Amino acid sequence: MKQLIIRIPFFGRTLAFQLRTWIAKISTHYGVTNQTPDGYFIPMWDFAEDRDLDIIMESLSKVQDKYGLSTIYVFQTFPTESYRAVCFDKLIFTKSMGIICMTDNIDHQYLRFSWIRLRCVLRLSSKIFTEERLVGTLPAISTFEKSLDHQAIFSKFYNSIPKPTLDKVRVTLSKYESFR
Repeated sequence: MKQLIIRIPFFGRTLAFQLRTWIAKISTHYGVTNQTPDGYFIPMWDFAEDRDLDIIMESLSKVQDKYGLSTIYVFQTFPTESYRAVCFDKLIFTKSMGIICMTDNIDHQYLRFSWIRLRCVLRLSSKIFTEERLVGTLPAISTFEKSLDHQAIFSKFYNSIPKPTLDKVRVTLSKYESFR
């Protein structure tokens, strides 16, 4: 990393600007946001690295029971201990984010950027030298309406997720760049 600091005297004070640059490989990934075509949001979780699957499943089970959520699907970026999860229940933004915030072991950067963007983004494409796997399911039934559009997208990547019958999927993949 290279750093440049510019200092300018200004009426007896010093005004300082800092510029940092670095060279790093940028990877292109594809993901999906949690916003539904009709303006609702589905809960999507990205957990802190190096947590055991049992701990993640317990965290999700607690919020599923507390908020009456339907089936939650848990994914792993194998071989790392990196987990993500999704539930297809359609909720208002504040309820969806509240549920995510109340989940233990959530990645704080994921939370931070979700609040800044006012939506969550979950990666669906694989990283280099990794494989995406569906590693857990917490089955349940709820009264919330489901986002069949999101379910259709996820079912294309994970065969164990039931594929809904839709004429047209109204949720699209988003392309983004990452340093990892």
